[in-house]
Amino acid sequence: MATQDEQTIEERKPKRGRDSGRKKQASNSSNGASSPAATPAASPATMNFFAPYIYGLHESGGEHLMLEAGRPGWVVELASVGLDGGSDPADFTRLAGQGLGVIVRLHNGYEPNGSIPPPAFYDDFATSCARFVARSAGCHIWIIGNEPNHAAERPHGLPILPAQYADCYRRCRTAIRRLPGHEQDLVLVAGPAPWNAETRYPGNPLGDWAKYFADTLAALPTEECDGFAIHTYTRRLDPSRIRVDIPYNADGYRHLRDEFGSYKDFMEAVPQRLRGLPVFITETDPTEPTTGWEDGRNVGWVRTAYEEIANWNANPAHQPIQALVLYRWPQSGLIHDQPQWSIADRPGIIEDFKQALRALPPEVYRTPAPRPHLAAGGADRLFATIPRIYTNQQVINAFHDAALAMGLTAWALLERAGLSLIQLASAREAIYQGPALEALPGLSGEAFARVRSLLLAQLRTQLLWRGVVEAPDGLNLRTGPGVENPILRTLPDKTPVDVLAELGDWLYCALDSEDGYLYAAYVKRVALQEEDEALALPMAEQIAVPSGATAAERRAIETWNRYGGFLRRLSARLNIDPGAALAVLLAESAGDAFGPDGRMIIRFEVHVFRREWNPPDPARFDAHFRFDAQNPASGHAWRPTPDSPWREFHGNQAAEWEVFTFARGLDERAAMRSISMGLAQIMGFNHQMIGYATVQEMFEAFRRSERAQLEGMFRFIEARSLVEPIRRRDFLAFAAGYNGAGNAPTYAAIIRQQLAIYDRLIVPTPVSTIATTSTEEATMTEAIEPVMSSQGAALPMPTPPPLEMDPELYDAWRKHVERGFENNNRMFDRTLNAFMYPYWLTVIMYVVLFLVGIGALVVAARLSFESGKEMYTLLFGGIGVVAFLTFFLTRPLQALEENLQFITWLGLIYNTYWTRLAYMTNQESVQQDLEAATSDSIKKLKDLLETHSERSSKRPGLR
Repeated sequence: MATQDEQTIEERKPKRGRDSGRKKQASNSSNGASSPAATPAASPATMNFFAPYIYGLHESGGEHLMLEAGRPGWVVELASVGLDGGSDPADFTRLAGQGLGVIVRLHNGYEPNGSIPPPAFYDDFATSCARFVARSAGCHIWIIGNEPNHAAERPHGLPILPAQYADCYRRCRTAIRRLPGHEQDLVLVAGPAPWNAETRYPGNPLGDWAKYFADTLAALPTEECDGFAIHTYTRRLDPSRIRVDIPYNADGYRHLRDEFGSYKDFMEAVPQRLRGLPVFITETDPTEPTTGWEDGRNVGWVRTAYEEIANWNANPAHQPIQALVLYRWPQSGLIHDQPQWSIADRPGIIEDFKQALRALPPEVYRTPAPRPHLAAGGADRLFATIPRIYTNQQVINAFHDAALAMGLTAWALLERAGLSLIQLASAREAIYQGPALEALPGLSGEAFARVRSLLLAQLRTQLLWRGVVEAPDGLNLRTGPGVENPILRTLPDKTPVDVLAELGDWLYCALDSEDGYLYAAYVKRVALQEEDEALALPMAEQIAVPSGATAAERRAIETWNRYGGFLRRLSARLNIDPGAALAVLLAESAGDAFGPDGRMIIRFEVHVFRREWNPPDPARFDAHFRFDAQNPASGHAWRPTPDSPWREFHGNQAAEWEVFTFARGLDERAAMRSISMGLAQIMGFNHQMIGYATVQEMFEAFRRSERAQLEGMFRFIEARSLVEPIRRRDFLAFAAGYNGAGNAPTYAAIIRQQLAIYDRLIVPTPVSTIATTSTEEATMTEAIEPVMSSQGAALPMPTPPPLEMDPELYDAWRKHVERGFENNNRMFDRTLNAFMYPYWLTVIMYVVLFLVGIGALVVAARLSFESGKEMYTLLFGGIGVVAFLTFFLTRPLQALEENLQFITWLGLIYNTYWTRLAYMTNQESVQQDLEAATSDSIKKLKDLLETHSERSSKRPGLR
């Protein structure tokens, strides 16, 4: 008994018997079933039967619309042939003579007689089809039956199983193609009804309509199939349901598509060996039986449908679709009883069709020729398309070894495929640029499979990284990078895979003897073991994270364990402290080389892309990207189309990769130069500085390994002459060169803190050599934290100037800075001296106030013993109480402490400013650095004044 979900899915497809009003009762003239003889498949000559354009109408009457637009398309006619050849009209020369393509659907009859008869009458039906074809004119393309999985098409209620339909089809095809003048006719397989699960059988217990189609094709030999006629629909007259892939919302069917996209399920069901055959969509409409084309409003449904099929055909990897036929033209009441689908009665739909016929450019709507190369040598197995990541030498090797394995001469297969050994060998290490492997002629199924297997074996030695499937419900392995490509199989959760190439959101992977494409978001990166050993410390030397460790301590220890082997070797080469190397790595890296989806961490800088791309028409950039012109590093957003909403993307790696992939489509080099990459987030435009001739080389190296990213970071440090500051632990000088003078104090403080953790937990030393900051009042520290947290003991002296600096200019600058320090110290001394005068006055005032309070209380106590002195007792007692309340409520010690802190921080801000100036040795950026330092110091002064004023305003007591 069907479950509730299964019953629901049966009802989703209405029982649409295509009742034309010309029903033909089946007769019982014979009872035989002979085995059909195989005849050759369609040749290129059959292209003469094709209409110039993909437009089409179900049944004649509206073809003048296509002819008037100068875009002749297709007309599908119906013929009920029964078992005696039928009496329906068979002359289609009027249509064919006007350049239209004609397709005729041959069926046994209508409900209850069945689209095809019971199996005992297959030979009779084949003979009947041949009789009709023999007396026909103007048609050479035939469909056998209609929607065989639909209960309404069953002969007297008998289910039509895939193998039965395939048997009937083969008999009909053989009978038709034996006729003189019809040897090259195309006999098409009738596609199943989408969204219909009424026909269930062993191997397909849920009645999956796409599997029904696949099982039907599996029962057909390659040489005994000419093409397919499939159907696709939306439920309502809503064009938005055409271009989107919507999963079918019922348990057991969610792997299939709902709405118009269901045609892709049928296309994916076609085996590789049949991918070179033509496909016709011979019915499409809004299929809800109570509404059909509804009130016929022109909402763009027809235009959108043709655009969708044109877009499908534009992809050379797709099996092209030769026709999209609108169901149906005739007025209701004339030859059928389906008024809800009559196009002739709906001017809005007619106008929509006219607009589709005027769509530009016209060439994209032309009927495409089949692509025989997609059949890949006729092999029964479905293969993935190998991306262009192999070299000419690898192609030579694969063809050579395959030929020898098949007992042929060394270059026999290469010659059969039309490839030139001399041409390939002239550029052995170049990426192969010839015809795709699947498109090469002259290869048998066995030869293709052997060459492909040997090529894949070579590619597996170029492993990028290893991953594991992270998808509890399984992950589809597909033949190409996109959901429109057929599914090879579904990989269980935790399946290990070898990643050979990254293509946007998709990964080309290999596992066991298979290969294909997986969606990257569900593949978790697992580092290569040999890389782990090269980068990490030996297990025996790794440090255990102590209980109670802070997040910073935990990160430092885990990073040391992970990269300690590399950092030790690096430190020995550069003659620096390993702890300093670790501290720099922790301070200057993003923390991770790769995101959870296995892709390299990146950040796409829109303002940099504007400069690097620099399109001739700036409007092209503005249509897709924006940033804040006043502060170019902020306000980044993008959109895929000019009418899409703006999308922010920073902070989301999936979004970063989405915008980066889009930008690569505009200008790959500019896009790569505009991203910061990996652990250290090095910008792509720095590729030459770290030893890569092109940014593409840097990108490829960084996305493949953490080692490349680590080496790149320290090559960048070497190129900037910043190893020496690390060597002598002058981290302020290092940070000024690496992060810029404006950020130097902040990053220097971070490096010191990380090195302190290293000294304390990883390599303990008797006395830390790292200067630490004193503990300050928390709220005051927060107000000026970014700069002041790095200030403590004496600041280090500036480093010597670079060799290219003008010595006289540098001396003048140093004297200016020294005078600045002197003036700053003089100002600080004067401010401190000026503070001391009111300070001592305040102290004296509070001492006097304290003495007055004590004295008044003593007098009051003395007077309380004398009679008649009550008034004086109360007076002096009140004075004493008021004095003490004033003393404690005004909290003089707090006020003095806050004022003293204010002056101290003020001096440190000025000292920091002049210290930053001392490190400004780059003549090209000194003006910008000076402005940044001045602006930053002014901001810190404002923050300090605001904090001090706020604290003073909240202080209780007198002010």
